[in-house]
Amino acid sequence: MQAGEKYWGAVTALLNAIAELRGWEHYSHRDYAVIIERLADELSDDELRALFDSVEKLHANFITASLIKMVLIYVGRGLSCLLRN
Repeated sequence: MQAGEKYWGAVTALLNAIAELRGWEHYSHRDYAVIIERLADELSDDELRALFDSVEKLHANFITASLIKMVLIYVGRGLSCLLRN
């Protein structure tokens, strides 16, 4: 899972550099999607879209797993407190 997050970081770093050079916005997930669309159109390369979609899914899985872990820890602590009382 952490490898997917590292891929996301590397891809967004590259997208940030490209966007900065071209004067494009690059502050949100939506901006990254727009950058990919522009590049795929410019290069006539539909594979860019598919690859970005894959990396974005890896990133989403990392975020989801992290949130689930935090919720489980929080719930576990709450149950622990209830059982002690």
